[in-house]
Amino acid sequence: MGLQGYPSFSNASVGNKVQVSGSAIIVVGGFVRNTTAANAWVLMFNAKSADVTVGTTVPTTALVIFGNAALGLSDMPGMIFDVALTIAGNAARDGTGAAATLEVDLITA
Repeated sequence: MGLQGYPSFSNASVGNKVQVSGSAIIVVGGFVRNTTAANAWVLMFNAKSADVTVGTTVPTTALVIFGNAALGLSDMPGMIFDVALTIAGNAARDGTGAAATLEVDLITA
């Protein structure tokens, strides 16, 4: 995925945690897909992966992805992460549930 002239991030297996960027980044669009029947959360942290402990570190943003559905991230001014961006998939909004595997495609600036 990607928009011409924009960098992008694509990972078909986001579960425990994945560092999208080790420096400041803006998410301007994309999709998050949940291919399981249970609802799941994509947790977004304004921190480097080494500074995130899922279930302890409070996410900057948490978005629910319903079972067997996708969430489009479009028509938004952008989500700014001024330190870094690490994401995780989890069964609970606060990260205390089981890791949930999500497909994540982000357009970044």
